[in-house]
Amino acid sequence: MRHRGVQARPHPARPRQAGGAGRRGRDVSQDLTYEQALAKLDAQLKLLEDGDLSLEDALKAVDDARLYLKVCTERLEAARQKIEVRGETEATE
Repeated sequence: MRHRGVQARPHPARPRQAGGAGRRGRDVSQDLTYEQALAKLDAQLKLLEDGDLSLEDALKAVDDARLYLKVCTERLEAARQKIEVRGETEATE
């Protein structure tokens, strides 16, 4: 029961992962190609640079940008390892 003059306070928003909420968002981000993750990272950075976000939205954009950066880094590392393996294979032939 609410008392007169007392408004219900909203529940604090939980941080969401890029691409959706919770675990599903992480799975979606892992399906992104390097180019897709880079484009999403760039979009988040542009939002932050514009400076028109509320604090909560800016924090979400930072979290999303970190996730997309992680995906980009993982894709680049996987490509680097493939290049090294190919180089080693060619050297032994």
